[in-house]
Amino acid sequence: MDKYEYRIRAEEINALIEQKDYIQAVKIADTIDWRRVRSVVMLCKVSELYKINRRYEESKEVLKLIFEHRTEIKQTKRSCVYIDVRIYTWLFLIARRSEEAASGRFCR
Repeated sequence: MDKYEYRIRAEEINALIEQKDYIQAVKIADTIDWRRVRSVVMLCKVSELYKINRRYEESKEVLKLIFEHRTEIKQTKRSCVYIDVRIYTWLFLIARRSEEAASGRFCR
C-alpha cells in the first residue's frame, strides 16, 4: 500500500470514528499493515479502536509497535514517556483481563 492509499484509509477511519461507527472503522483498519505506519497518533487511535471492539490482542500488538519504533519516531522526551506509560498500562490491563477471562472471574 502506498502513502496515498494509506492516507485515504486513515481519513476514512478517522471519519468513521467521529461517527462512532467502530465496526466499519475496524474493518478498514484490518486492511492496513500497521508495522509500516510511524504516526503515533494514528497507532494510538487504532489501538483504542481495537480495544473498543474488544479485540485486545490486536490492541496490544499495535501498542507493541509503538514501543518498538519509539526510538525511530521523532517525539519529545515528554511524549515518549507518556507513550511508554500508556503502553505499559494497557499491556498490564490487557494481560489482567486475559487472565481473569481464562479463570472465569471476569464478568461483564
